[in-house]
Parts: sequence; C-alpha cells; structure tokens
Amino acid sequence: MAFRKTLTKRLLHCFKTTSPSAYLVSSSPLRATVPPPLASKINIHHEYGNRGFFRRFVHRRPVYGPQGSPILPEFLSIPVGEKLREKLKSINKEALCSRMNSVFDGSVITVKDAKKILRTWQIEKIKVKLKSIKENSISYSQFVRICVQVCDNEDEGTVLAKIFDDSGCVIVTGNVVFLRPEKVAKALECLIFESITHPIEPRRKELEQMEKKKALIDEKAKAHVRSELYCGLGYLMVQTIGFIRLTFWELSWDVMEPICFFVTSLHFALAYIFFLRTSIEPTFEGYFHARFKSKQQKLMERYNFDIQRYNELCKVAKALECLIFESITHPIEPRRKELEQMEKKKALIDEKAKAHVRSELYCGLGYLMVQTIGFIRLTFWELSWDVMEPICFFVTSLHFALAYIFFLRTSIEPTFEGYFHARFKSKQQKLMERYNFDIQRYNELCKVNGATGVPRKCFLDLC
Repeated sequence: MAFRKTLTKRLLHCFKTTSPSAYLVSSSPLRATVPPPLASKINIHHEYGNRGFFRRFVHRRPVYGPQGSPILPEFLSIPVGEKLREKLKSINKEALCSRMNSVFDGSVITVKDAKKILRTWQIEKIKVKLKSIKENSISYSQFVRICVQVCDNEDEGTVLAKIFDDSGCVIVTGNVVFLRPEKVAKALECLIFESITHPIEPRRKELEQMEKKKALIDEKAKAHVRSELYCGLGYLMVQTIGFIRLTFWELSWDVMEPICFFVTSLHFALAYIFFLRTSIEPTFEGYFHARFKSKQQKLMERYNFDIQRYNELCKVAKALECLIFESITHPIEPRRKELEQMEKKKALIDEKAKAHVRSELYCGLGYLMVQTIGFIRLTFWELSWDVMEPICFFVTSLHFALAYIFFLRTSIEPTFEGYFHARFKSKQQKLMERYNFDIQRYNELCKVNGATGVPRKCFLDLC
C-alpha cells in the first residue's frame, strides 16, 4: 500500500514538471546563458534510475532557475535585454550580409567610379552631337567648342577633344577634324586597291619615251624659230643700211626724217597686231615663244606625236599623291559639283569680258591708224614736216603721259598685256555683279579643291 502511494505521488510530480523545454534547451542557442542545476539539489533514486524505462519518471528536474525565476518553454518565453540583442544578431547577421553581397556583388561606387560614369556620359553626348553634323569635316576650334559646351569647362573640353583624337573616334589633321573615320579608311582602301590593280610603271616608261621624242621636236622647233629671228635681224640690217644710203648719198635728212618716223610707227602697229593675234607681249621673248608654239604644233602633227596623251601622262605622274590628299582632306563631292557649275558660269563671264576688252583694243587700233593716216596726209599734201614735226612730238608725249597715268591708277606696267589684264578685271567684276556671281564662294571652293591638281576622273580614265 505504501509503495503504491509513493509511486503515484512520483508519477504525478513528474507529470507536472516535465516539459519539452528539457529537450529543446540542449539544442537551443540560449543554452550557454542558462546555468546547469546544482548537482546537490538533484535527488535521484538509484534503484529506479538505473533502469532505463523508469529513468524519465524518477529523474528530478529543476522547476526554477538559479535566481528563483520559473523556467518556461522557449516558445512561451519572450527574450528581453541582452537575450533579445543576441538573438537578433544571430538571426539577422548572416541574412543581412548575404543580402548585401547579392546586391552590391562585393563592389562599392567610389568617387573615381562616379567620375568615370560622368566622363562616359559626356563622351556619348558629344558623339550624338557629332553625328548630327552633316559635314564630313569641321575645324578644330569648332570641335573643341562642342566639347566645351558639353562639359561647361574649357579644360575638360580640351581633354575630351584629345581623348577623341587618341581613341580614333575622329581624325585630327592640323586644323581639320574628320568626323567620319570609316569613310577615310574606305577611301584609303580604294586607293591601295587602285595602286595594286593599276601599276604606274608601264605608264612611266611610256612617258619617258614620249619625253625623248618631244625633246627632239622641241630642238627642231627652236632651230626653225632662230632661223626666222636671224632673217628678221637681216631685214632690219638691210633697212638700216638702206636708210643710211638714202640719207647721206641719194637724198637728205629733211626728206628721210618723216619716212623713218612713219616706218617706225608701222613697226609699232605690227607689234600691236601681233599682240591682238597671240595675246603675248610683243617683245623678242614673246615673239620667240609664240613662233615656237606654232612650229612645235606643226612638227608634232608631222611626227604623229600625241600631245594630249603626253599631258595626261604628265598629270598621272603626280596623280596618286593628289588623290590621297583629296580622299583624306576633301571628301566633298557636293562642293565639287558646285565648283564645276560655278566654273562654267565664270568661263562665260570671262569670255564676255575678253570680248569687251578686245573691242576696246580694236577701237584703239583704229584710232592709231586714223591718226597715222591723218598725219601722213598733213605732212605730204596739206602742210610740211617742219610744221608737223612738233605736232607729232607732242602727240607722242601725250601718249606717254596717258601711259604714266594708267600706271598710277592701276600699279600695272603700261604694256599691252598689262592694259589687257587691268581692263579685263574691271569688266569681269561688272559682269559678275550683273549675273550675281559669288566670287568669294568661288574662291573658297577653289582653295578646298586647289591642292588636288588632277581630278579623280582623269586618273581613273587613264588607268
């Protein structure tokens, strides 16, 4: 009977004190904070504890903590104070670290990275502005101005311009910036292909042969012209000797003086006619070159010398260099067409200006002829040379004064050619104003296209 009471009492007591927290404490992270119960307060009956089945029933467990606070299950207890901080640290430390690592991937945006991003944005903005420009090339000052507008800083704009040049986004050559490097590369590729497929060596040999043939023709033409000049010298010598004989043996100076004067005037008229026919100054050198060209053409026709082919080969000798310069610095086909149209219009204006000036010169020739004929009539039929000599002298002096005034007004030598060019420029300007010809635009296009020397079309036709 006593045994039953004791067993029932122990079972009830174990039922009240046993809870799942006894098993959860061992695995809980708060186990280190809970002090183990004192061994002296634990009373185990060894006779029942040695048996494994009854150990859980007969083992006494502490109901209160070391400070008298009751021990509750973990899911019913609320951590406060230090326990709360430790629990939050243990829960959030790994989660927060893993989340931050996943977001930033171990990198942090620094000031240097921010500057790099800003620089990239500025470069892209400059690229957009450059693409919006229709021209293939602009001046370097204009390019730097665009960079400064984007950066709002002159130093930064200059640095960006240097970056663009170094990166190959643009090509800077002197004061010119090429905005389409791919076009320049394509042009160079075409030139390399042309130089490979059209070697210059055969044409060089042909040019050398034609130069030798032309040298022989030039020597013969010079010999013919020199023979003509010696004939002219002989004519002058005979004329002078004849006038001397007539003056001192046959007649007198009173008779020969007007004759010599009018013969000299006739020579002047012949020189004037020579200039009208050839547009070359009537000097010994001018006459030599005029007759040389005439004889040269006749000999070329006789020996079947193709002067057009020769001129084309001479141009081809410098064509490759000119084409490279043209392809790199002047990819401007629209402006080339504009220049061709303006050249046609200017050619018409020049022809009209030359016609006007030639009409003036023919009027001057008519005046001289009338004056000479009038003086001859007055000298031999109406009056005498004693009366006409001072008149002719003062008229000649007046002509000299007019030539001097012409030089003062134009700063050009008072020669036939000088007068022609002065009057030609004056008439040309008037006609350009009448036909609304923009001479400034024409000069700009000539400067852009002037360094090429040989049109691309001529080079390709010869190839």
